[in-house]
Amino acid sequence: MKNKRKVAMLMAGTMLAGTMTGQMVYAESDLLTDYASYKTEVAEEFVGRDTFKLDSVSKEYTIGYAAGNMGSAYFYAGPTETEKYLESLGSKCLISDANADLATQVSQVENFITQGVDGIIINVVDPPAGLNEALQKAADAGIPVVAVDSMLGADFENYLAFIGSDNYSLGFSCGVAAAEHLKEVYGEVTGTCGVLDGVEGNAVVELIYSGFWDGVASVQEDHTLKEVARLYGGAWTEEAGLQMTEDMLVANDKIDVLFAISDPFLLGALTACDRANRHEMFMCGRDGDKAALKAIKDGTEVKFIAGQDPVGMGIIASDLILSYLEKGTLPETRLLYLAPVEASVDNIDEVYDPDAPF
Repeated sequence: MKNKRKVAMLMAGTMLAGTMTGQMVYAESDLLTDYASYKTEVAEEFVGRDTFKLDSVSKEYTIGYAAGNMGSAYFYAGPTETEKYLESLGSKCLISDANADLATQVSQVENFITQGVDGIIINVVDPPAGLNEALQKAADAGIPVVAVDSMLGADFENYLAFIGSDNYSLGFSCGVAAAEHLKEVYGEVTGTCGVLDGVEGNAVVELIYSGFWDGVASVQEDHTLKEVARLYGGAWTEEAGLQMTEDMLVANDKIDVLFAISDPFLLGALTACDRANRHEMFMCGRDGDKAALKAIKDGTEVKFIAGQDPVGMGIIASDLILSYLEKGTLPETRLLYLAPVEASVDNIDEVYDPDAPF
């Protein structure tokens, strides 16, 4: 799990697997020609911030970052830290914020094309297929596009790369941590589990959720950990986490594991547990918000976080675009994933940074 992706990534309803190490270099050619020769497979190995690292570029480039919604720390950190990184390489970053509105993002992408940017990084809003036409215009204009965090439309292939979290592995890491805790306490993986979820039926959430239970089973296949509740908040907020946890505590006398699919839920859950004087559970979650990491450091019921790296996504996207512009270099496959940033009681002093952007 540390160096390789677990081959269980569900993408667009199909199990995909592939290999990717290093890069392959193409002679200068039309962007669409390069795209046509490209493999759309999931990289077997995780990528990191240094995988495609550039030390310098030959001239000033302008990259447009089309953010989907910068209203949270996670989504704000990606574009703003990418801007700093590009400036460190002598290039510029133009940032737009669609505020989760599809028509706005389409217009913003088209504006980037009109402005003649050299490349585009995009975190697409729903539905992603609504960006296909605008992104095709970018491809026709020879502007390479890298998607971060959220996949583009399933039928759209004229882009340089996608960089995101391996959501299955994020859930898997949480499942392993929870199961190992239960085994230490009870001698086996048993007890009760509650799940705090956001939106029912969300494809990304289902990957996280299935990864969690596979992680539990990897520690003890015949485990008897029972899910006593899976509640949906409808929004990824502390308030939703508070309400769901209050409901869960009323309905259950004891909860051994509380798994949250988003960190704000954990912070709301802590408030609910404090009010009810319920402190028996092992809390774990997925995101990596520094407020949740601080909860581990402060000795609360939050004991494990499988974190994401929105800043790393922007850095890798920048390096891929600049490598293509400078040398015509492409990664061997366009679906690239970062490993979970695992934070626990054992390593929290190394992982937690109070000054981190996210």
